[in-house]
Amino acid sequence: MHARYDVGLQNSLPGRAVVVAGDATSGYDHARPYLAWLTKQLDVNLRHDALVFTKTEPDTPPFEASRSANVIGVKSGDILGIIGELKHSVLRGFKLPAGTAGFEIDLSQLAKLARQNDYQKLSKYPSVQQDISLKLPATTSYQELHDILAAELLGKTDTLASLTPLDIFQRSDDTQYKQLSFRLTISHYHKTLKSEEVNSLLDAAANVAHAKLNAERL
Repeated sequence: MHARYDVGLQNSLPGRAVVVAGDATSGYDHARPYLAWLTKQLDVNLRHDALVFTKTEPDTPPFEASRSANVIGVKSGDILGIIGELKHSVLRGFKLPAGTAGFEIDLSQLAKLARQNDYQKLSKYPSVQQDISLKLPATTSYQELHDILAAELLGKTDTLASLTPLDIFQRSDDTQYKQLSFRLTISHYHKTLKSEEVNSLLDAAANVAHAKLNAERL
């Protein structure tokens, strides 16, 4: 279930909030792909830092502090919002299941960052899409894996690429591991990429993820 919600906090961040309701195994990582999808559409880079409150922020936010993080613009360093699991009191109040997570984002700040990225060099060659799924320990966060793949696949001088989250899956009979899936969309500035070349890029990124996170490409 995906829904907007209002936690009734007078000092809440200006903007919009999204709730992703799953089961007890969903939690924080289940909300990340939705925020990642939104920021990808706007070509805005964000990072998630430990939750820190100032005197001007609400004393009782709806988020569980130990399972939440500030959403920060990489370039600006400004706090744009919060992402994380909701407090038990909020879950009870809205009759949401355990493990429900969400994020609250300042749309005006997000739009400001997006306007700074209006121009992006395009490639005249067609793009190629390939999906990658990796099995990794359940204790590893989505952000850890995403950051490793992004560092290996994005921001290269000869290619234009994006990495989109697709799915987070955990088998009920295997709570030690989970599977994360992403879609790479990539084009080259000087040639048409072959699927074998893209697969080699994904293999190389998966090898780095294996070395750092013990992730296995499926």
